[in-house]
Amino acid sequence: MAVLVKADIIKIFSNITGLPIDEAHPVVDYVLYSMRRLIEEMYPGDRLAIRGFGTFKVDKYNSRPHTMKWVDKKVYSAAHRTVKFKAGGALRKKLKELYPEGSEKK
Repeated sequence: MAVLVKADIIKIFSNITGLPIDEAHPVVDYVLYSMRRLIEEMYPGDRLAIRGFGTFKVDKYNSRPHTMKWVDKKVYSAAHRTVKFKAGGALRKKLKELYPEGSEKK
């Protein structure tokens, strides 16, 4: 499995736009920073939808009890927020074209 890091995204953006890497770097940084700030300020139930790409959604999980069976003790997980991503139709379609073997549900 390949991992795409920010440096790879900058190179791809540079190739697509024709900008030199040193000019493409701050643009990519700003876009990613802006998305991160938007998501950090979102409340549970809020969504950030990017047409053709996908939707980021913030969910809230309440504190809940767990049992540590080996010591027979009850502990509580902390309440927290999490971000979920659902790929949009265009992205899903493209991924199915590129990776048809991964399209079936398991």
